[in-house]
Amino acid sequence: MKRALLGLFALAGCDLALGLEQNKLLTDGPVGACDGPSPLCDTSTPGVICGRILGSGADAATPIQTAAPTGNACDAASTEGPCAYSVGGMPMSSFFAGSTNRAMGTIDDCGRYVVPTLSEPDIAVVLSGPDNVSTGAIARARMVAVDVATALDVVAVGDATKAAWASQVPGATFTTGYLVLYSTGDVPRLGEQVTLSGSNPIPTTPSMVQAWAAYFSADGGFGTIDPAATMTSSVGTAFVAPIGIASPFTVEGLRPGRRCMVDGLQVVNNTLVLLEPTDC
Repeated sequence: MKRALLGLFALAGCDLALGLEQNKLLTDGPVGACDGPSPLCDTSTPGVICGRILGSGADAATPIQTAAPTGNACDAASTEGPCAYSVGGMPMSSFFAGSTNRAMGTIDDCGRYVVPTLSEPDIAVVLSGPDNVSTGAIARARMVAVDVATALDVVAVGDATKAAWASQVPGATFTTGYLVLYSTGDVPRLGEQVTLSGSNPIPTTPSMVQAWAAYFSADGGFGTIDPAATMTSSVGTAFVAPIGIASPFTVEGLRPGRRCMVDGLQVVNNTLVLLEPTDC
């Protein structure tokens, strides 16, 4: 069942009004208590941010939720599933500057989160939790208005997933960089190649001195890396290590006749940042 829409939403990297239906890693969301966006996603004040905590690695094709979700906000004493995480938001400039001062949000047992009002058009959401999870997501040029929320998912990537990816790509580390989901609207884009700041497609060989990329297999979002791939599979996802490139930089997707991009980016040490170019 498709998740219900809630008003109008501005998605990362795109200033068009779109819906929560645009959570593309989970095309068909969980039903019942977890169907649709969180009831706590109150758009009566402008600038609210709402999304889901998505799995990665072995959990890439499944939502992060408790065994018997109710749709209620996590109890402070619970550490089951998504309730073990904390989430907050801040201006994107503060995120890139290394600030740890966040407007803290609320997570429910379905793995849905809500971060309260932020007035800036460019913002970041930061997730922390068990297994050394430190991930973020960015929304650029978002609409800040009454009855409009920003739909922005964040991916939980812990040590177990990073170790699995490193075993799939010998010589690589996955502690710092960007997780990129290329799409056209809500359709993941097959055949995108990673470029940075107008470059040619960057290498897929891990390096400590130059930028490189890896592409995920068609097994669900950010699941298994295909070390032989040189472009995105049908799920449209890639990892980007922007090493040796001057900031700010642009992460792009290239295919014949089309280049899409998100600009104004910087490296955030020891953090993996979800990026969703939607105009590919």
